[in-house]
Amino acid sequence: MKTSMERVTTALRGDMCRLQKTNKALLESTGREKNALRNDIEALKSDNRALEWSLKRLASKVQEGWKYPVAILPDEYWQSKGYEDEAIDGLHVGFLEELKTAVSELEHGVCES
Repeated sequence: MKTSMERVTTALRGDMCRLQKTNKALLESTGREKNALRNDIEALKSDNRALEWSLKRLASKVQEGWKYPVAILPDEYWQSKGYEDEAIDGLHVGFLEELKTAVSELEHGVCES
């Protein structure tokens, strides 16, 4: 009976040692992951500050009456480059109208905090 108890005790001590090693490894791994996540958060905060600064600059330029400095090219220009009328219409209706809408929204305070 005593030998049986000693074997159980020895086995339990072995299990306890393995569990302690596993726990130590998990704690170290968790610590590394936590530090990596903190670094990621700081990088995201920095990116966010830079984006907010850029957005404020853009909004202030729009409110100052900023105009796009390049003239809209006539259809003949695009035709000479090989674009068909349908593609040119898509440029005017799609892209340029969306650009005008975005600038108008900025101009009228959509980006104000």
